[in-house]
Amino acid sequence: MKLNPIGEWVVIEPIKEVKSKGGIYLPDKVADKLKKGRVLEVGPGLKHGHPHPEHYVIPVKKGDVVIFQPYSTTKLHIDGEDVHLVMFTAIIAVVEEED
Repeated sequence: MKLNPIGEWVVIEPIKEVKSKGGIYLPDKVADKLKKGRVLEVGPGLKHGHPHPEHYVIPVKKGDVVIFQPYSTTKLHIDGEDVHLVMFTAIIAVVEEED
């Protein structure tokens, strides 16, 4: 099944990291609290009447790895996978890999 979010919603697949950058293995309880994920789908934004009648531009795109606020998601289990529905305003950072 494919989710097509509406409005300002974003579908995110959680990424569970069990090892930190420093090589420390994290227990499952800590790993579950980390809110990092890959964007699967992005809604079109909402059209507002004033002062500008354009759609809000959602500042993430499909494939981005993001950090989002804990407790700000709707969790779903679809086709054996966990996904989160998140308002774009709950996304606090886009993770960029360093070369």
